Amino acid sequence: MKKFKKLVSLLIAIILVVSAISMSTTANSTTQKKHINKVTSSMTKNRNFKKLVKRLSTYCIGSSLGVSKKTITVKNNNKTRLSVAAYVRYGFNDDYSYTKKELKNTVFNLFGKKVKKIECYGFLGKNKYDYYDEDYIYTGGDLGNIFPIYSINKVTKKGKIYTVKVTGKIKYSYDKTIKKQCKITLKAKKNKKSSYKFVATSIKYRKCKGAV
Repeated sequence: MKKFKKLVSLLIAIILVVSAISMSTTANSTTQKKHINKVTSSMTKNRNFKKLVKRLSTYCIGSSLGVSKKTITVKNNNKTRLSVAAYVRYGFNDDYSYTKKELKNTVFNLFGKKVKKIECYGFLGKNKYDYYDEDYIYTGGDLGNIFPIYSINKVTKKGKIYTVKVTGKIKYSYDKTIKKQCKITLKAKKNKKSSYKFVATSIKYRKCKGAV
């Protein structure tokens, strides 16, 4: 009888411990969701942050077109940052040719990094034509009837780093069709010297099924 009572007491104790752990986990999960929603809501209202995300998302959408590899990690090195800068200036400033100063400023505003030397790579090339005055030019193609669209799904913060989950889409001008192109993950941190007040620390995207 005593053994039975001890067994019952032990089972009750185990049940109470499991219940406490379950309640704690649920509470932590609820708190975490509220925190994520709060960060997402505040950051999607931040105009400077959205400008940075829009430019980098548009770059990911454009560079994903026609690429066979499904997942791309954009290297955060000098030549790749310059390529991104050229694409952003083309896409948002309607700018096809660049001076060294323009490229350096754009790289710093996007990444918070100084350019040690100009390296032609990706969307950036050396000007070999008489009809451009600047030393460097955009070497990518024109999107034609395709327009990039992006939407921020979630923003989380860990320490000083903000992680942004974005869906990249393309819209066809002739019939207004919208298709998912890629899932983008951007990481950024605050930088008062950048014109966006934030700079990117990493860029990654994964092409969606059926993407162009």
